[in-house]
Amino acid sequence: MKTRLTKVRDDAQTVLDKQNDLDAASGKLAHTKDTELPEIRRDTNNLKTTRGFTDGDARILGVTSPADNFDPNTFKPDLSAQSKRGAVTLTGKKLGADSLNLYFRLKGAGTFNILATKRTRFPFDDDTPPAVAGQPEEREYQAFGVIGDDEIGVPSDIVSAIFRP
Repeated sequence: MKTRLTKVRDDAQTVLDKQNDLDAASGKLAHTKDTELPEIRRDTNNLKTTRGFTDGDARILGVTSPADNFDPNTFKPDLSAQSKRGAVTLTGKKLGADSLNLYFRLKGAGTFNILATKRTRFPFDDDTPPAVAGQPEEREYQAFGVIGDDEIGVPSDIVSAIFRP
């Protein structure tokens, strides 16, 4: 019996060690992105002002700017939802807005409730406990763009996912 318990303990410790490694690597990635992405954006913006650089060049390189034709009155964010155990992962695209407000409701409910305000980074995990403990439920989500403190444009399409506790 001691051998079996030792085996379980050792395998559990391996999982914990790997989770710690993942946490450390994720933190390093977040730091690198926070440091390097602003510089990449600056370099890209400098490239766009280079003599002879055209909109066609920007399309080929994939560096077009949604802000160039941004209209806050018609702005509509992109939102997607994916089920995973214990959460629904939401991915949003600001497309020129400062941030997004996220809303949710149970499928078939009348009104949306605020889930997160001024969200600037994605993905976002909705781990709100289900209405009936331990029971899966279908949730619907919607997002609005935000500039400053004001919601702008029109809501995203409604997306849905099953929350599985």
